[in-house]
Amino acid sequence: MAKKVPMSIDRRKVFYISGFDPRGARHYHNLFVNEAERFNQKIDGDLTVSSRVKESDEEISWQTIYENEQGTTVSDHTMLGWDDIIRQNWLKDPFKLFTKSIHAYIDNITIADWQTALKLSRAPIITLGYPVLVLFVLGLLIFSFSQYLFFFTTNIWLCLAGLAILFFLAYKLFSIVKAPWLLRLFIINNKMAHGPVKDIEDRIDLFAAIIQDTADRDKYDEILLIGHSNGATFLAPIISRLIKKGVPLNKIRIISLGHCIPLVSLSKKALYYKEHLKTAASRDFLWLDIGAVADGTCYAMIGPYKGAIDETDIKTELVLKSPRFHASYDKKKYKTMKLNKYAFHFLYLTCPDTLGNYDYFTMTTGHLGLRSYIKTLK
Repeated sequence: MAKKVPMSIDRRKVFYISGFDPRGARHYHNLFVNEAERFNQKIDGDLTVSSRVKESDEEISWQTIYENEQGTTVSDHTMLGWDDIIRQNWLKDPFKLFTKSIHAYIDNITIADWQTALKLSRAPIITLGYPVLVLFVLGLLIFSFSQYLFFFTTNIWLCLAGLAILFFLAYKLFSIVKAPWLLRLFIINNKMAHGPVKDIEDRIDLFAAIIQDTADRDKYDEILLIGHSNGATFLAPIISRLIKKGVPLNKIRIISLGHCIPLVSLSKKALYYKEHLKTAASRDFLWLDIGAVADGTCYAMIGPYKGAIDETDIKTELVLKSPRFHASYDKKKYKTMKLNKYAFHFLYLTCPDTLGNYDYFTMTTGHLGLRSYIKTLK
C-alpha cells in the first residue's frame, strides 16, 4: 500500500446537527448520498457511502470509506437529531404563526443588543425583515385587487369568494418564497434568547453525553462536531458541558456552517448562553467557522463569540473562512443560485461544480485532518 500523506486520518467521527428543519435523517442521508455521487465523479479515488442505521431515536448513522492511491480513510457519520422538537415548534396554523411572529418581533426590539447587532452585520437583520416586507407587499396587492373586485360586482358572495381566493393565493405565494420558514426560525431563536428552553437543553445534554462516550472510547483520530445554521447554536453549550465534565478536547474539532448564533447570543436576557460561550472560549481547541457573505441568513465571517463576550478572554483557535461559492460555479449559474436564498443556505452540504475551494466531502471524508485541510483553503 502506498504511504499515507502527512497529517492524514485513518478513522474519523463526524457528528452533524441540522438547522431548524423538520426534515429528519432520511432527508439528510439522501442528500449526502446524492452529493457524494457527484463528488465521486470529480475525484481521483472512490468514496462509498453505507445505508443509514438507527442507533437511537436521536442518532442516525452511516459510514463512508474514501480510497485512493494515498490510502484509506473511514469516517463514521452520525446525525444528532432534534427534528422532533422542530416539528413540535413548526407552526402550521397561519393565524398562530402570524400572532407569534408579531410577538417575537415586538419582543426582540426590547431584548436584543441592537447597537452590537448592527455593527456585526445587517444582512441577517434585513433577511428577518424580509417576511414583513413580503406581507406588506401582499397586503397592498390584496387591497388593490379588492377595489377592482368591489367595483365590478355588488354581489356580496362573489366579493367574499374573490377575497378568499386572493388571501389563499397570497398565502401560497408567501410560502413559496419561504417567508414562513424565516418566521419560524425567528420565533424559536426568540424563545432561546429569553433563556433555556427545556426540550432543547435536555437534547443538548444528550448530545454532550453521546460525544463524551465517543471521546472516552478513544477510537478515532479526530472527532468533528458540525452545526449548520441554527444547529450551530448548540455548539457552545455542548462544548461547555464537555469542559465541565472534564472531557479532553484535543481530538474534538468544531465546525459551524452558515451560523446565526448572534440571534441568541446578542439578547440582553440570554445570560445563560453567554456563560456557555465564556466557558467554551476559555479552552484551546480548533473551531472552524465557514460562512458566505451572499448567504443572508448567516453571520458570515463573524465568529461565534463576536459581540457577546470579551474577546481578550478567547483562547479558542478560531478560524474564519469563506466557502468561496462564487469560485466553485460559473458566473451565470452562481448569479441564478444567489436568487434562491433558501437553497443557497444549504450549499454548505453539497458538492460544488468545481473542487478546489471548500467542499463538505473533502472536509468530512477525505484523508486530511481538519487542521491540515484548513491550510488548503484560500
